[in-house]
Amino acid sequence: MDGGIMVAVEPWSTDRLEDGIGNPTVRIAYASSATLCTPGSPAQPGGFGLGTQGGPAERLDLLAEAGFSEVTPAADTGFNLVVAGVK
Repeated sequence: MDGGIMVAVEPWSTDRLEDGIGNPTVRIAYASSATLCTPGSPAQPGGFGLGTQGGPAERLDLLAEAGFSEVTPAADTGFNLVVAGVK
């Protein structure tokens, strides 16, 4: 459907593991992602398998490839990353 705005709230992450070392949520987020998200992702349509805590750059690229324009990180709380795009 065209003519709408998509907003997604994702767990906070960085494009490089070492950039998140000072964030206290990183340990639990990476453990959860390695246990649930990484093995489950290939079973989903598209099977993108972004890896443990896929960073914002990869997420924004996927949205652009899916046909969204003006793809941008709308908010970064340090716990969640909010991304938005127009279709």
